[in-house]
Amino acid sequence: GGSGNTGGSGSTSSSCTIDDYVFEGTNTISSAAVNNDYAQGCSYTQDHNEYLLSWTPSSSGCATIDTDLMVGEDTRLSIYGGCPGDGASELDCDDDGGSGTFTSMISLDVAGGTEYLIHVEGYDFNLTSAQVVIQLDSSPCSN
Repeated sequence: GGSGNTGGSGSTSSSCTIDDYVFEGTNTISSAAVNNDYAQGCSYTQDHNEYLLSWTPSSSGCATIDTDLMVGEDTRLSIYGGCPGDGASELDCDDDGGSGTFTSMISLDVAGGTEYLIHVEGYDFNLTSAQVVIQLDSSPCSN
């Protein structure tokens, strides 16, 4: 795995503003979340500023994405097969499924070379930084 980026590229993928490009390994986003464009399927009634992170897996397999390093922060995590502003579907969403009390984790099969957008949001607050870990196993997910 790589060390990831340090945040703040602010580029655009279609109609989505991408906050950063992330890679397999630990990714640290150090700038505050400023956009509040999309609701998550597991967001209930809370909606706060989010990070939209672009990830293109190096190969196909089972991806596990989590916010477990964000100890003590209540996060929500979702993933899209493209920009939700362009009608891309939310592939999965998790509120409290991580190894921490309120952290989030998603496991899903991904296709190498395909761009996915990862949406990270605080449950009841605007995030000022984030740590997202991406692991990729060459085998398909068991779920």
